[in-house]
Amino acid sequence: MPRWSGQGQSESRVLSEGDARFIGMDLTRDPPLLQPGMLHYSGNKRLLNGVAETRPGIQFPPDFNPGYTNQLVGSGVFSNPNGDEMLLVGELNANFIWALEFGKDPVQIPIVNPDSVAGESGILDCQRVRFVQAFDHVYALRRPSGTHTALIWDGAIPGQFVPVKLQAGAPGTSVVIPGGTSGTPVVRSNLVSWNGEPFAERILFYNDFDFVKRDGTVPDRDTLIMTDTDRWDSYDRANGAFRINSGESNVLTRVLGYYRGSVLVFFRRGIHILENFTTPVPTATPPIVGDQRQINNFLGCVSNQSMCQVGVDVYFLSEPGRGVYRISEAVQEQIAVNPMAVSDPLQGVIDLINWNQAAQWASMRALGPYVYLAVPINYPPPFTPPRGNNVVLVYNQYSRQWESIDFFLDPNFSFQEMHVLLCGDVRQMVAVDWYRKQVHGMYYGGLTDMIGVGEAEYTIQDLIQTRGYTLGDPTAFKRFERTSIAVETFDPEFKVSSNTDGYNEVKLLTDVPVTKNRLRYYIHGHKFYTEGVDSEDAPKREDYSAANVNYAIEDFQSLQTGPLTNWPGVNATTYTGEDQSTVERFQIRQNGRWVFITINNAFGRCNVAAVSVDGIPVQEGIRTLA
Repeated sequence: MPRWSGQGQSESRVLSEGDARFIGMDLTRDPPLLQPGMLHYSGNKRLLNGVAETRPGIQFPPDFNPGYTNQLVGSGVFSNPNGDEMLLVGELNANFIWALEFGKDPVQIPIVNPDSVAGESGILDCQRVRFVQAFDHVYALRRPSGTHTALIWDGAIPGQFVPVKLQAGAPGTSVVIPGGTSGTPVVRSNLVSWNGEPFAERILFYNDFDFVKRDGTVPDRDTLIMTDTDRWDSYDRANGAFRINSGESNVLTRVLGYYRGSVLVFFRRGIHILENFTTPVPTATPPIVGDQRQINNFLGCVSNQSMCQVGVDVYFLSEPGRGVYRISEAVQEQIAVNPMAVSDPLQGVIDLINWNQAAQWASMRALGPYVYLAVPINYPPPFTPPRGNNVVLVYNQYSRQWESIDFFLDPNFSFQEMHVLLCGDVRQMVAVDWYRKQVHGMYYGGLTDMIGVGEAEYTIQDLIQTRGYTLGDPTAFKRFERTSIAVETFDPEFKVSSNTDGYNEVKLLTDVPVTKNRLRYYIHGHKFYTEGVDSEDAPKREDYSAANVNYAIEDFQSLQTGPLTNWPGVNATTYTGEDQSTVERFQIRQNGRWVFITINNAFGRCNVAAVSVDGIPVQEGIRTLA
């Protein structure tokens, strides 16, 4: 394309604008208002290295899928100090709890029949089970706790989950923790035994909001209990119980250990901090334990798992604030909630959250540079309302930018819990689907999402929309002539379109999707690649993916006797190989004040490294004819 559009009086210089790297996304601002490096939309992408890369796929880890029989009712990570980290999973109406470790056979930990209380049994006939680490032990807290005994396991294999009882050596003022048993038939109490948090050589018990009656009449909705020092079985009834914000009709969602012996107490509306409460003041009558103050009376946390701590930063999802917020320690050592939502660039997505579902299932985890927020999103009809999290929002805690909205092509994909645990030498994230009885390996790798045994593989469709390019003048009209896109591809299938200001000003720039032929070379006249003859690493090939071969291998001696209704085929598609880098150019030929480019990939991998747009100024407007 020439540098000048014409000569003499009509000459106009060609203008160019683009991005050589990408750092984040912003759906809230208009595309032409975004700063260089920002995307208007990013779906199923990662921007860690400045390149808009296709996200890793979901895998089906057999280590964490032993073949569940019934619906799942809870899961949690137990970091065994005498072993490795394991995933504990509870099945409805099972008399055991699964203990699952990476690279090891699954183990069933039996539940001992707790005692002779009427209606009590040694099975998980409960709405939910929560696992809480207690030093070298782990609790299994079944809810509703008014009819179920709290269980404890010492981490030994073989071993048993047994009812919590008062052990020898407890202080004279101690009683068994709520939900425990004295060994004789007792009436169960609701008192603060639905969840727990390890803190300062103690365990803090509380009732969180999910599964609590929504009318606010549940006992102890504002109370937490602290065990004795280095004890998991007992607490001091006089000095170990605390009421927080008792003057309001509110419900507690999470107790989180913070810094300098303090804990953050999150309610559905508001946040408190409790300090200096582990040591009582004996001169006061009654003994004074703890200083508490309110740090926010409006923003709260929507669910027990919808927060995570990264250093002094605590990120949490708030329903009253309609967004994600952050708590940090300021220079003056004051705790404050930043009034600006961290999720402001994604407010359009936050507004689609099903908040009733989020109160039960919304989950947030940190892994590497990212904070992952899983939420239930209401898709428009004919999609059915979610019954768990079906979208993951990805936040880069280093750049402080949102990088992606991860969506999934499986219409039934959802999960209720998300965990991070050590798998071999690498920390991985897993998601637990209660209703389909599956554990997903989130972002394990690959170019597809494998959802369960025998299920079809779903491709990862990724999409970016650049910022609006104004070519240096936000008000003047331009004739946008061409876009150049630097891509790194592996067996791709992508489309490119352009959008200018105005209603529905969308133009598809690719008549057919752009694909790459693994047998062809970019060198003119070069012969086609021959499998097994030519070097697979030879330069200038269009694509370095392996051939897709469907074949069947079977030992005939192992075939069943009688007629065969089908042949056990094996899909030998492999995804190993290197990306090929090219610059793709497309004619735009649209007029407008600004334009943004959409790149939508439906198969394989299409990493976008840079985008630029060329155009020339034009005169457009209304002229007076007379």
